[in-house]
Amino acid sequence: MVLAGITGVIGGLGTIAFNFLLNSSIEFVQYLVTILPDPRLIFLIPALGGLANGILKYFTVPESFNSCCATDACIEAVHEHKGEVKSRVPLVYMIAASLTIGSGGSSGRECPTAFIGSGLGSIAYKIVKKLKLNRLFNFKLDQSDSRLMATSGAASGLGAIFRAPFGSALFSSEVLYTRGFEVGIIFPSIIAAVISYAIFSTVYGFEPLYQAKANWNFTIGSLFFYLIIALICTGVGVLYTLTFHRTFRLFHDAKIPNYVKPAIGGLLEGLLVLILPQVWGMGYDVIQNIIDFKLALGLMLVLIVGKTLATSFTIGSGGSGGVIAPSLFVGALVGSSVGSIMTSLIPQFRGEPYIFAIIGMGAFFASVSKAPISTSILLVESTRNYSLLIPLLFANTMAYMVSGHITI
Repeated sequence: MVLAGITGVIGGLGTIAFNFLLNSSIEFVQYLVTILPDPRLIFLIPALGGLANGILKYFTVPESFNSCCATDACIEAVHEHKGEVKSRVPLVYMIAASLTIGSGGSSGRECPTAFIGSGLGSIAYKIVKKLKLNRLFNFKLDQSDSRLMATSGAASGLGAIFRAPFGSALFSSEVLYTRGFEVGIIFPSIIAAVISYAIFSTVYGFEPLYQAKANWNFTIGSLFFYLIIALICTGVGVLYTLTFHRTFRLFHDAKIPNYVKPAIGGLLEGLLVLILPQVWGMGYDVIQNIIDFKLALGLMLVLIVGKTLATSFTIGSGGSGGVIAPSLFVGALVGSSVGSIMTSLIPQFRGEPYIFAIIGMGAFFASVSKAPISTSILLVESTRNYSLLIPLLFANTMAYMVSGHITI
């Protein structure tokens, strides 16, 4: 409990620091865009951000180019290094992710925050061990606690940035495995995530990440529609995952300096932004518009392909960002598109449009992350709409069961 509390405090403060740095980067780039001599030159900004990110990682954490994204690096640290993360990693990833996301890279802040939290948890363990604080407070400390603090640190970072402490605690134990949980880390992760969430939200507010009104409209007939959304999300999720990993492999095997690769990925994403500006950055505002049913069906179908490519270019090339926000983005598009088509084909069905989008978000991410239970709780907490729990559990579980072993 003491170690989880320490991890939660450090994780919350670290997440505040990262969010401040990221917001400052975004604001600077927004100003930069306003002074461009030609608005079309915006395509160069992700390339420049990618180059800066590539140079930083090349000279500080060159091994990071071997991981698809921050989540993979976090899982590797837990499984292969017993929770030990290099002490410079949190600061490096704070800066690198701010450069990538702030310059418009199609990626999310959640995975880097989780990895930053893992790194801070690892640092906290080293400090406790070095100063022998376990003797001072009369508790046992061994190597397994390094792993526990790393996973609790991931939960603390994700719980704060996603405004979802319980779902994040479950996610930190579920995402470690293709099938199942690691039960022993759930309770320490809950303590760390709740403390971190409270600290972070005291500064940035307790508002939910997404707005979705609570409206119980669940019937036995709804299961058919949720099943269709889940199955289609799974199919699109497989294509999304294969595209992502294929892009990563192409960049990884390319015979060019690693620090140049994120710049090339950023350039490709920047060119795509000229056609589809909605793929710029994290896309939280676009996700909210999808939930509010403000995008036309044709645009949503095009954006499914566009966001998949933009994310693959940004992260697959070595950009520092996460796949959670882009996955939720694509899932919302798929769910809303399927719901729109189904309600036009079956006029008798009348469901709230936002439900289709959020069911799509859950089913899509559950299929690619293999974390159906925690994804359900994450979305319920991040929308504060607890009426979505049963539909999400059903759709996410179905997507998880039919998706096989392909994972992001």
